[in-house]
Amino acid sequence: MYSKILRKLWAPLGLLVVVASLVASCAPTTVTVEVPVKETVEVPVEVIVTPTPVAAPAIHRTLGGWDQPPAYNGNPFAPGGVGAATDYVYGMLFGYDVMTGEYWPWLGLEMEETADALTVHLRQDAKWEDGTPFTSKDVYSMFYMAGGVWGWSHIWRYVDKVETPDDYTVIFHWSATPSIIIKKQLLTEWIRAPYHLYEQWLPDAEEIVNLRHEIWAKEAAGEDVSALNDTLSEKVNALKEKVAEFKPEKPLGYGPFKVDTVTADEMVLVKSDTFWAADKVAFDEVRIGRFTTNELAWAQFIAGAVDLEKPATPPDMVDAILAAQPCMHHVPVPDFASFALALNTAKSPFSEKEFRQALAYILDRDKIREIAMYYGSTVEYPSGLLPSAMENWTSAGFRSTLNTYAVDFAKAEELLESAGLVKGADGFWASADGTPLEFEVVAREGYSDWVLAAEEIARQLTEFGIKAKVRIVQGALYGDTLRSGDYDMAIAFGVFAKFHPAQGYTRIYEDGFIASISGFDPVVVGRDGETVNLADLADQLMVTTDTAEQEKIIEELAWATNEYLPIIEFLEKNAQFFVCDGVR
Repeated sequence: MYSKILRKLWAPLGLLVVVASLVASCAPTTVTVEVPVKETVEVPVEVIVTPTPVAAPAIHRTLGGWDQPPAYNGNPFAPGGVGAATDYVYGMLFGYDVMTGEYWPWLGLEMEETADALTVHLRQDAKWEDGTPFTSKDVYSMFYMAGGVWGWSHIWRYVDKVETPDDYTVIFHWSATPSIIIKKQLLTEWIRAPYHLYEQWLPDAEEIVNLRHEIWAKEAAGEDVSALNDTLSEKVNALKEKVAEFKPEKPLGYGPFKVDTVTADEMVLVKSDTFWAADKVAFDEVRIGRFTTNELAWAQFIAGAVDLEKPATPPDMVDAILAAQPCMHHVPVPDFASFALALNTAKSPFSEKEFRQALAYILDRDKIREIAMYYGSTVEYPSGLLPSAMENWTSAGFRSTLNTYAVDFAKAEELLESAGLVKGADGFWASADGTPLEFEVVAREGYSDWVLAAEEIARQLTEFGIKAKVRIVQGALYGDTLRSGDYDMAIAFGVFAKFHPAQGYTRIYEDGFIASISGFDPVVVGRDGETVNLADLADQLMVTTDTAEQEKIIEELAWATNEYLPIIEFLEKNAQFFVCDGVR
């Protein structure tokens, strides 16, 4: 920048000669003197002004998933809705620390529980991004919309109704037999259905929730509910179609961040000035790159492009990431989930218990764990109980009755022969009519740990004499592929048991994902020789409050799972967090 500065300079104009003339007889004398004169001169002077530096925005970089535009939208109940932004734009009533059993406030500040209900008192300074106050109606809207569109049986089987006596009070009225984990589950659900946007669909959602309650009551009474189920399906499909037509460009949230831009490769969120604790949010932006494969995630960590994520990573790659980025820490933490080989028991020979047991004797689960997820824990007793929970819920005496299925090829051959299968001269097994046993192990695209597990399982089976190969299925199609029965064996999450073993057993036998894909009949002969319905047992466990009685039910379920093997669990997952400590 340039400016002109005025300077005053003094300069003599010259020397005047003094001439003195003397004139005769008293004539006056004339004197000439030198007079200084001031002159102002403008001189340009260059002045450099350094601007005050603007602080760079504090950016948190991570990875996640979402549907690419134009499919992406801000409706959580529509295909393509919200995606990886969920964790940043929404919140829950209370957070829950699984390790300590403590709750911490989020949208809720206080709660009171009685035998009949749970009352939550909301904070009064929360606002949606558009300035609308967050109230109890928004909580009501979320639970009924989710019940209408998604079912949410884990909630609505045990909640009779939700009431909102004022703007900042929500009352969850329990059913006659609330589950032992219902409080934890409903308090930690994301609240993401603003009442002022979804009000128009609430009457239909409420009708569906009430119809579900009617169906469950009639089922419990042994009545035929086939007609009611048909009606329910029609109403749910109609509601889904109507709600899916609502596709705002971005989600409307109330959390610490709001969605700014979404492209095929990156989602950018910026700090929300309507968040009640915006002054405590350390980051100005969150930049989420697309998580496609673990391999790509490793490359991004090495390049310093990601600050936090949890890709499954082998030891050599862990070392490479830590060496490339000194700020990075590798922190494996419990994920309360297992990896399993899901079996399509609707198909022969997987329908035969002896064949499933033979598979368990063939597979080296520790080797599979070492290759697929080095930092996981090998499942010693395939029983629907996580290794980390086994000692908490079973006695040493009971565990001694379980089968560890240690690798035993001779035992596997004995079981295969008892199932009517024969081993050919080439060393490969076939059915009684000579048809070779050839199977596929399905894995989800992009899940390198699942792919590695599938490849190792296929290798071990083929080496034993049962031909197997891997089929990779696109992630968006994976669940539907398995539910349709288009698989022999597949890698899947076995159980999720964040709060209690009951979650795992309902997943396997009642209304969870494994129950929906395995085709397994839960009515079996129990360890005492009596017929038992494992789905009913899982339901019973979910509402049993006495710890000693819970342990009895868990042992019955664990024994049956270990005996009948609807799935073969091989490892308990540890989430491998990579965390950059500090600022790059």
